[in-house]
Amino acid sequence: MAIWRTSTPLGVTAEHCYGAKMASKIEIKAATPDAFSDSDRARFRDLVIMGGEVGGAILEENIANARVLVTLWADGVMRGVVALKRPRDSYRKKVAGWTGVALPKPEVPYELGYVFIESDLQGVGWSHRLIAEALAHTDGAAIFSTVRTDNARMRATLGKAGFAAAGKPYVRGLNREIGLLTRPRALPSVDAEGR
Repeated sequence: MAIWRTSTPLGVTAEHCYGAKMASKIEIKAATPDAFSDSDRARFRDLVIMGGEVGGAILEENIANARVLVTLWADGVMRGVVALKRPRDSYRKKVAGWTGVALPKPEVPYELGYVFIESDLQGVGWSHRLIAEALAHTDGAAIFSTVRTDNARMRATLGKAGFAAAGKPYVRGLNREIGLLTRPRALPSVDAEGR
């Protein structure tokens, strides 16, 4: 079953994100991977690769298996992405081993990742909006994310979304130090009388 939600953020004009360039329409779209066309999934992949953090065959698999893909569109062109991933058990186990933090699938079913926005749209809050949209699809479950320890902007953005550093950092890839961030399970809401 596909989830498809589109929103045009209120109070945001083209000047907020383009300066002299004007966009007539800005949208955030969230849907299951199968709701996107092959070309849109390919564009999603290309944007993730532009971010310079991941690539390879596992990227295609992770996109196809994601709980939800969230995209930012300006004038009909996909310009930013976030995925609410369903990580492989083998990857989950590796991250737990590297960080010393257990990430049991029933309690922490999702990983937030592949956050990327093209440079001319950065710095005006789009990542906050894309992340919030992805988190709306967690069903209140705990979630984790892995981020380079030197990526202060993303770590701050995730902090504002309720994530906190957990465990010890580890080195992967091109000698990049990676840190685990986790966001606890959302507590159910109650009314004024505690029900």
